[in-house]
Amino acid sequence: MTMIHRLIVSGICILSLAAFSFVGVAQGASYFQVVTQNGNTETAGKDFFVTLVARNADGGTDTSYAEGHDITWATNAKSYPDGWTLRIPDSGVQSFEGGVAVCPNFTLPCAGTCTLFASDGIISGTSITITVNSGTATQFKLAAPPTAMAGTAFSLSDLRACDLYGNVATDYHGDKVLNYSGPGNGSITGSPKYPNPVTFDHGKANLPLKVTLYRAENTQIHIEAPGIGVKGDSSIITVNPGTPHHFEVTTENNQIEKAGTPFFITIRARDAYGNLATGYDVDYPIACTWTGTSSPSGTKPLDGTPTFTSGIATIQGFTLTNAFETPTISVTDGTFYGISGGITVSPGTATKFKVTTIHDNIETANTTFSVILTCQDTYENALTNFNGSYSIDWQWTENDMSRHSPSKPANGTQSFTNGRATIDGFTLTKANESPIIIAKSTISGTSTSIIVKPGEATTLTIKAPAEVNAGQAFLLSPIVAYDYCGNIATAYQGPKTLNYTGAANGPVSGTPNFTTHVNFSNGSSISTLTTTLIRAGTCSI
Repeated sequence: MTMIHRLIVSGICILSLAAFSFVGVAQGASYFQVVTQNGNTETAGKDFFVTLVARNADGGTDTSYAEGHDITWATNAKSYPDGWTLRIPDSGVQSFEGGVAVCPNFTLPCAGTCTLFASDGIISGTSITITVNSGTATQFKLAAPPTAMAGTAFSLSDLRACDLYGNVATDYHGDKVLNYSGPGNGSITGSPKYPNPVTFDHGKANLPLKVTLYRAENTQIHIEAPGIGVKGDSSIITVNPGTPHHFEVTTENNQIEKAGTPFFITIRARDAYGNLATGYDVDYPIACTWTGTSSPSGTKPLDGTPTFTSGIATIQGFTLTNAFETPTISVTDGTFYGISGGITVSPGTATKFKVTTIHDNIETANTTFSVILTCQDTYENALTNFNGSYSIDWQWTENDMSRHSPSKPANGTQSFTNGRATIDGFTLTKANESPIIIAKSTISGTSTSIIVKPGEATTLTIKAPAEVNAGQAFLLSPIVAYDYCGNIATAYQGPKTLNYTGAANGPVSGTPNFTTHVNFSNGSSISTLTTTLIRAGTCSI
């Protein structure tokens, strides 16, 4: 008996086949021995070759089985549902040398077990069971429910680390810290909660895997293992809003309304996380209150029962009038409550001027002052957004005085900045009168009565008897202080020291006697003015 060893070399892989042949016994190929490149243990998705050995009935190699033979292949291996297809050579000629052929181009993507079948139409052979191991983890596959409720935890029913072809990567194990993304935060509160770390055992995550999402949306959970590129996405999850928690209140123009212009409010039922509570969709009685106390002519609708559709209702009939406040509107159904943000009330259309003087309508005679014109709407709100001009005609009710006349600027165009113009050149002269100033244009305005105060004292007026006896005391009438325009200078008061001139000494002896320390009140003396003149004749004091 002779033992024959045959060595076949293909590429870098060496297959050692032991064949036993009993010389002179049973000749001719009887079947094929089918062996894969790595001894019938392969890796999913990795190419390998198959060695076919023509065996005779006694198991020996039929070395006469040579040259080309038309080989048909078949396998019970599966293609994986990720879209990968197994690969075996098409039927065709394989070259044999000494009863052995090396056949390339095999790829099995599905981990598990299978067999390979080869036939030349006369003889055939089936491999022993081939074990296909999974590859390295490249992706996650996870199973999530199709729907969830905001703020309510749910479980991922499955999380697997898989190779490129979708096989569970059985060498992926241990505690893994994962990165999650995709679902958004709640608009008011709530950030998604995910399990971390996750323990994997032979590629499968240990359950339970609790997740809580807060934003109502259609979303996917993206999971990634940092640093190694293993990642995956869930199917679409529809996150529904939670139960109603409060109302959101907005005005028709997003909290910017115009004085005197009616507007409506929109009420939205929200869950605790800010999602629209679409299940709040029936008629509920709603009570409205507001803080627009400085808008006495403003109005709000009576409490009523608006219709909610998918959590939203509108209420008509609100009007605010004061542009100098930021009121809020609150609503309640007795269970849930909501309040708007501060409402900016912009002024309406210009309808009149507010006319004031620089010192709030208190001016001094013969002192030039300015007049301030402010554009206002019907509700006396300043049009701070107006920048333009008006042609102004001036009128007033000031009476001319005999000594000095009042003055005002010429009619003409005045420029306004932020709804306001300051015009110089006004002078009033008569105290104790209450004049008004009128500005006329396409809109007009009238000041309130202006208080004109006397100016500073410039003149003292003294009244004396027409005739007195030399050396005999007499009384002067009260001394009165006047301003430049002839108004009694009422601010002239208190003790004053006066100097007198005009009366002469006596021809022999004696000097005039006057009251030099005099008290004044509101511009008039209140002291007794005892006076003695010495020289006979005429004089003025």
